[in-house]
Amino acid sequence: QRTKLLSPPTPAKPKHWTAEVFAGLDLLYSEKDRQLYTGRAKLTYTRAPLRNNIDYLFSYGWTDGELTANRMDSWMKTDWDLTPRTYLYNLAGGGYDAIRRVDWRYEMGPGLGYHLIKLTNFVARLEVGFQYQVQDFEGSREEKTYSQRLAQDLRWNIGPSFSFDEKVEYFPDLADLHAYRLRIEANLRYWLKSNLSLNLTV
Repeated sequence: QRTKLLSPPTPAKPKHWTAEVFAGLDLLYSEKDRQLYTGRAKLTYTRAPLRNNIDYLFSYGWTDGELTANRMDSWMKTDWDLTPRTYLYNLAGGGYDAIRRVDWRYEMGPGLGYHLIKLTNFVARLEVGFQYQVQDFEGSREEKTYSQRLAQDLRWNIGPSFSFDEKVEYFPDLADLHAYRLRIEANLRYWLKSNLSLNLTV
């Protein structure tokens, strides 16, 4: 009697690309009417030792017929692992802000990152680097800034239904430490399906 040997199942190929798309609408009709439209798209490519993240967002709106939001920002961050815990990165970005009368801006800078905690469901990282920014204001006034960059971010999968992530970036001006830029973002997500979630973003 012959016994047929079954070959082991072929493992699924790793996914190198992930994408997220967000859209928001804020409408208020009262003593003052307000309409605000927001959108965001994230694209990530991962193939060890490389990670590449692209983040694009915009906002546009007005209050009582007056333009109160017209802004676009985009960033591309590339990480290259040196060891299981340390990595090099480069951060580049650009955009405009019509309300602040910034016709265009761009920035870039390298740095070093470290995985402070690296678990299956929880990751926390610290980063230090430098950033160079150029802003062109209305009237052809240009402003250049050299900054240090100190950053921290974490991701936490809280069971199968919830996830939380947050990021803090601090950019003190090297020419005047009393002048700085600060970015803070936090997201709490409730996953309705594997590809659909409700999000609370600050």
